[in-house]
Amino acid sequence: VGQYAMQFINAEKMPRKYKIGFSSSPKNQSHATMRDLGFVARPDGKFDVYSAGGIGPNPKVGVKVGEAVEPQDILKYVRAMWVMFRAYGNYENRARARSRYMQETLGGPEKYYEAFQAKLAEVEGTDDFAFEIKEEAITKAGDGTIENSRAIAQKQPGLYSVVWHPLGGCPSPEVFCQVSDALQEIEGAEIRLALDETAYIVNLTAGEAQKFIDLTAGDSAASLFEMASACIGGSICQQGVRDSQALLRSCAEAVQKAGIPDGALPAIHISGCPGSCATPQVVPMGFRGAVKDRQSAWLLYLNGCDAQGQEVFGKEAGVILETEVPDFLVELGKKVAESGMSFAEWSKANADGVEKVAAKYF
Repeated sequence: VGQYAMQFINAEKMPRKYKIGFSSSPKNQSHATMRDLGFVARPDGKFDVYSAGGIGPNPKVGVKVGEAVEPQDILKYVRAMWVMFRAYGNYENRARARSRYMQETLGGPEKYYEAFQAKLAEVEGTDDFAFEIKEEAITKAGDGTIENSRAIAQKQPGLYSVVWHPLGGCPSPEVFCQVSDALQEIEGAEIRLALDETAYIVNLTAGEAQKFIDLTAGDSAASLFEMASACIGGSICQQGVRDSQALLRSCAEAVQKAGIPDGALPAIHISGCPGSCATPQVVPMGFRGAVKDRQSAWLLYLNGCDAQGQEVFGKEAGVILETEVPDFLVELGKKVAESGMSFAEWSKANADGVEKVAAKYF
C-alpha cells in the first residue's frame, strides 16, 4: 500500500494529509478506524475498511465503506479514497482540508458511504491493482526462556520481543547508537516503532533479549506512567503551542519524587496543539496545549477509548495551568494509591473521581 500510494505524490491535487492505517486486532493500536483510510483485519483473513476518520479538531470515527474485503482488492480502496478527496475535499480552507470533514460535506455517514461506493466503482479497471506478498518465515531457534516485564514471547517458540520506551519517545543518542550496533550483529533482529513512541526489538532469543534489556535499562520507562506519549512540542514543531516534552519531564520527575507507586497513574498522552499528534483524545487521560489567564496551560481530556467498536473521544474536563499539572497528577496518584487499587480499577469505581481531584485546579 505504501508503495502504491506514493504514485500519487506528483498528482496535481492531493489531500493535505492522507493517513492510511492497518490494525490486526480489536485493540486498534494503529487507530485504523479513525484514519483517512483504515484496514481492519478480520479472523477470516479479510478486511473491513473505514474511511474519512480523524483525531484532532472535529474528530470522527471513520465510515465503514467495505466489509470482508479480499486482501487483493485493497489497492482499489486506496485509489478510491484519493479520488473521493479530489471530488469532495476542501482545497480552500487549510484547517478543513482533511477527509473527516467530507462526512459533513456530503450530508452524513450514509451519504458518504454512497459517494464512496460510486467512486469505488469508478476506479474499477483504471489501474493495475494486482500485487504479490511474499511472507518471510522466521526460522530462528530459541536458546531458553526469560522472565522479564519487558520481554514478550513471540508466536515463534523460544523467540522474544523487547519493549523499549524512552521517556517521551526521545532516546539517549548514546543508547540509540548502542542498540543500532547490536542489531547489526544479531540474526533476524529488527526494531519496529509503535504510534505511542514505543520501540519493539523483535526476533530475539532469550539471551539476546536480555542483552537489549540491559542496554536500554536506564533509558526505558520504569512504570506505566512513564509509558506516556508526548508530541515533539513547541520547542521544535512550527505548529506547536506548548512544549509537550518539557511538561512530561516535569510530571515524571514530580511523580517519581513523590513516590507514587506503579499503576496508580495511567500513561498520559500530551499534544502541544489541537492537532492531537499524541492522540490525547482517545486515551483515559490526555492533555492538549492551551491558554489560561494569559499563561501556559493544558486542557485535560478524560475517558477516551481507541478500542475497535468502543471508540470514544475524551471529554474536555477543564484547563489547568502548566505549573499546576504536576501537582494535580501527584495528588491524583496519592489518592488512587491510598485505595489500594490500580488507576483503571479506581476510575471505574469512581466515575467522577478524577474530575473531583482536578476541580480545584480548573
